[in-house]
Amino acid sequence: MNSKNKKTTDMSRRSFMKTSAMSALGVASASLISGVAPEVEAKTALVQSNGKYGFETPPSPIPSRMIREFATADVIVVGGGISGVMAAKSAQENGAKVIVLQKGPVVMCHGFSMGCIDSKIQIEKNIRINKMNAITELNYQSLNKPKFELLKLWAEHSGETFNWIDDMTTKHGVKGIFIPNAGTESGESGGKYWFNSYCTGHKWKGGMIVAINLVAKEAVKAGVEFRFNTPGKQLVQDKSGRITGVIAKHEITGDYIQFNAKKGVILCTGDYGNNPDMLQKYCPAAVGLKSYYTPRHNTGDGHLMGIWVGAEMENGIHTKMAHVHSTPDFADSDAPGRGMPWLAVQKEGKRLCNEDIPFYLMANQTLNATNPDGLYYNILDSDWEENLKQFPPRVAGAIDRQSFDEALSRGLIIKADKIEELANKLNLPAETFSKTVARYNELVEKGVDEDFGKIAVDLSFIKKAPFYGIPRLCCISAILGGININTKMQVLDKEQHIIHGLYAAGNVSGGFFGGANDYPFPIIGLSVGRATTFGRLAGRYAAKG
Repeated sequence: MNSKNKKTTDMSRRSFMKTSAMSALGVASASLISGVAPEVEAKTALVQSNGKYGFETPPSPIPSRMIREFATADVIVVGGGISGVMAAKSAQENGAKVIVLQKGPVVMCHGFSMGCIDSKIQIEKNIRINKMNAITELNYQSLNKPKFELLKLWAEHSGETFNWIDDMTTKHGVKGIFIPNAGTESGESGGKYWFNSYCTGHKWKGGMIVAINLVAKEAVKAGVEFRFNTPGKQLVQDKSGRITGVIAKHEITGDYIQFNAKKGVILCTGDYGNNPDMLQKYCPAAVGLKSYYTPRHNTGDGHLMGIWVGAEMENGIHTKMAHVHSTPDFADSDAPGRGMPWLAVQKEGKRLCNEDIPFYLMANQTLNATNPDGLYYNILDSDWEENLKQFPPRVAGAIDRQSFDEALSRGLIIKADKIEELANKLNLPAETFSKTVARYNELVEKGVDEDFGKIAVDLSFIKKAPFYGIPRLCCISAILGGININTKMQVLDKEQHIIHGLYAAGNVSGGFFGGANDYPFPIIGLSVGRATTFGRLAGRYAAKG
């Protein structure tokens, strides 16, 4: 190829990438498409002879001759999810020129509510939560493993972060909503309720995907550039050890692009739930559970890039967020009432556990089944509405006749006139299942759960036809473990020294949950609350260099 043709080809390639980035941004900002990107299959590497996984060995540096484009900004944000969009907008507001690299074709996030303390809505409603009490409870439920200074940082800045986001979304007619806790006076006045949860949840109509896309839209208006289909591959480090940029690879053209950062690179690439080797090493408690969300872009890219330049992963086994859903094929929305304490049986037809256990801990028992798949089944009868009147309030308990009937019509709730028929429809062994139901009714009659110790008020008969079964799937929403950071979101090495120029926020960062086996629930919406708050702080600190 002569130099004239090569120059023309390079110009066409750059033009294509920029055009594709801007058109993708239009999709992200306007139509808010979720789950449209093709799934990325995580590659499995065998454990090497030195006892390490393949991902622990840094790859060879990408040679400069392979880089087809160079771009420069003050701050490069790797990842266009919750924390990444927050970081980008915050850095821009603090005077930085910002480029965001997103692995998929759109701004993408998951999550329903944002947890915070002292939002303007809470203050208007005179809901006063003692911050120290709340994070002390969080630390207790996390087995005293978190870095307490990070919990304090969230508590101090979460309310103002909600207000900041809400000011932007309100411009577009989407105002934040406070979520009262299950109608309990203690929760709404700032106290704890049921399994020690505080009333901290906030949401926007349409979920976090709507709110985050509106913030991204504001960021673009202010000059932030988004590059889609452009995942980061390697960090650029100078001789002093400072991070000076990141090399990305465009997923469509295959071209490598080097993004130079004058002030800093912020890793906001999410968790590693779809990297089987990282799961095996850092979170074996999640092995055997399916991943709920698509597209499956969360393969630990930011964790790996950080490790390869000397960042240290937080100690111990990482925390899993394994929630309960009711769509085993991920093709539809969930059936309601996942927090209700109806009889729960596993696929062998036997009772699973004490059903009064919070829904986010049910996965641990499903893994005890033979060939576990995360499935269990709630069993109830035609008096289910009367059951709701006797059960104490609880998280994720919202269910009424309309939502029940809608789930029934979609096949998310299974109906049968006889217990044996229900067993067949649920593909459970009929004889074992029938004995389980009969034994459960005996316990209800006695008013004492001799088998698992569930409180009497949560025992309810299964006698009156028709009978109902609700398949529930325990699956991974996210893995909450990452590389160590300080309170300025700066990444730390194995000696706890700062890796200058490198920041991290969201699920790629560590220390906040500290490795408690399961995601704790004293702060409703905490995962999103941490991502938004720390993303905003990371952008602010990186912009200051």
